[in-house]
Amino acid sequence: MVPAVTKSENSFNLPIKLNFLNSINDQMLDLDRSLVEKLTLKSETAASLADHIFSSKSKRIRPALFFLVAKMLGYSGKHLLSMAVVAEYIHTASLLHDDVIDNSTLRRGRASANTVWGDKSAILVGDLIYARASEIMAEADNLEIVTSFAGAIRDMTDGELLQLENAFNADINESTYLEIIKMKTGVLLGAVCKVSGLLAQISHEKCQALKQFGEKLGIAFQILDDALDLQTCHKDFGKENFSDIREGRVTLPVIHILASSNKEEKDRLYPLIKEGNMDKKSLLFFMTLAEKYDVINYVKLKARAETKNAVEILETNFPPSDARENLISLTQKLLSRTV
Repeated sequence: MVPAVTKSENSFNLPIKLNFLNSINDQMLDLDRSLVEKLTLKSETAASLADHIFSSKSKRIRPALFFLVAKMLGYSGKHLLSMAVVAEYIHTASLLHDDVIDNSTLRRGRASANTVWGDKSAILVGDLIYARASEIMAEADNLEIVTSFAGAIRDMTDGELLQLENAFNADINESTYLEIIKMKTGVLLGAVCKVSGLLAQISHEKCQALKQFGEKLGIAFQILDDALDLQTCHKDFGKENFSDIREGRVTLPVIHILASSNKEEKDRLYPLIKEGNMDKKSLLFFMTLAEKYDVINYVKLKARAETKNAVEILETNFPPSDARENLISLTQKLLSRTV
């Protein structure tokens, strides 16, 4: 069997402690203080739930990415903090909704909001956070910023529906899977990067390059995230092992195993995937095939290719600088969250 990941310096965590992020340390601290404050909540339920989700251990990848891109572009204007808050709000609201849809009980190593406060409250607070994000983004008085973030929210929702349509689908192909993770993860990172460019008033072409950079980074991150679900201890990763398979999400590792398996193996795998009924014996069989068909290496190569393309976009469109190198370091650090 493939060994479980152990917690080490290479297990990606909140990256604020890393040297290449020292340049945005103050902004990240301001962000943490602002997330609950800017919600301006009145109900006790919303206040308690918001405190629970925003005080939990989080990677804060989206605002960190936003701050680093803004630093590379030389933007430090009045909307810097507020747009970083919007990025984290959109992500958090989507997680609240996802946990209800998936009946999740864990989020970031703690009880999920829907487990503690119930599905109705989790959905309503998610809606509230989306609404507050919309108000804050409108304060920038830039229609293209609103359009970028709103488009990301639309695609994220559509991606969730596409994933639901393919739940327990053992015949899903790799291109459909990649489209799902682009919509669910890549588009928000793309919007975050593009909004930095819009605030800095750079050219349309360079804004589009930033969007593509963020999307490819998001795809690479999600590919690895899905692979880690197969083998990471839930106490380090924040969710139970094999939750994707159990909940019907057919990810790249599963798609690769199915494509590589012989007929006898496929005949055994198909009903397991279609039913999501993975007992201990089935999981052992699955992990044996994962090792046999070198799934981890296959997934890492896919993620590295996306990351390489992302870095090339930065190097082609933006001149060398310490800020650009810090952004590349974040990109590579996300890739090192590996198996």
